[in-house]
Amino acid sequence: MPENWDSFSRSDRPDEVRIRRADPAHPLDFFYGKDFQGNYVFTLRCRFSEETPPQPHQLAGIDVHLFSHGADQIELRLCLLDPAQVDIFKVLCANLMSATERLDRNQQSAGIQIVLHRLARWQDLLRTRRENVLNRNQIIGLWGELIVFRDLFLAHLSPATALATWRGPFGDEQDFLFNGRLVEVKTQLSSSDRKIQISSAEQLDTVSGEIFLCHQLIGPSNLIETAMSLNQLADEVLHLLKEVGSAEEVFLAILVESGYMKRDEYDEEKWLLNERTFYRVSSDFPAIKASGLAGGICDVRYSIRTDAISSHAIAEDQFVNDVFE
Repeated sequence: MPENWDSFSRSDRPDEVRIRRADPAHPLDFFYGKDFQGNYVFTLRCRFSEETPPQPHQLAGIDVHLFSHGADQIELRLCLLDPAQVDIFKVLCANLMSATERLDRNQQSAGIQIVLHRLARWQDLLRTRRENVLNRNQIIGLWGELIVFRDLFLAHLSPATALATWRGPFGDEQDFLFNGRLVEVKTQLSSSDRKIQISSAEQLDTVSGEIFLCHQLIGPSNLIETAMSLNQLADEVLHLLKEVGSAEEVFLAILVESGYMKRDEYDEEKWLLNERTFYRVSSDFPAIKASGLAGGICDVRYSIRTDAISSHAIAEDQFVNDVFE
């Protein structure tokens, strides 16, 4: 998304918006600008072959309207009414463009359908973010994924590529995917028993690709300077991405998908990484696999003792070589 939204002056007439093409290379005609009141505006103009397009979902603080321009031309317009949500608005707009960037120019009807579906998804996500606070286990899990993303994926890949590897928040069985190699991150307290919790029969099933397991032990430590809260870690990663095109918006969209929004509660505890161990999930790795289950068995959850998989551990440099090179 363009960063010079503020360079627009407001339009001269109440019925006018001043807009500019968001990305000439994008297959759909997205525009951004300002209206007569100085509100941020984001629009999609396209052809739509069906008689009645579905009505868009409304979002708190954002006015969403669908206009008809002739027989087969429509315009979806988003107008930011709450300036306090400007960061979320930019992320939403970037996410709509990202969701449709692989379409062809002649797939405009499909494009508006994707955009409307994504708006419905954002309505649910934003409502959930406002209403729900992550519990301690969810905080630990997201903190663990963030530090793996920072230390490993962002350290060895370009920001855009690294962000594209992070699949867990979108419902994939494993947390990261790169070049056919899957990485599952499990983070727990150092004081916990040494058991890795596996949440499904698909999570360690190599039928989907080669799998690596990253097990991390962390501890709460508000007194050590290098310890970081969930908010601090998210802010640090965001700072690393700020100067890289639309990476900032993509990262914030991933956090939205993870159920995260910055809250004071997420600064109450700071965490320190104490230990990180990598395992290669080979054919003799002790795991329940979906491909081997009898028909009708579902919702499998189980635990693996770390002392039983020590022979499958690999060094970090071996992990880096196998996954990134």
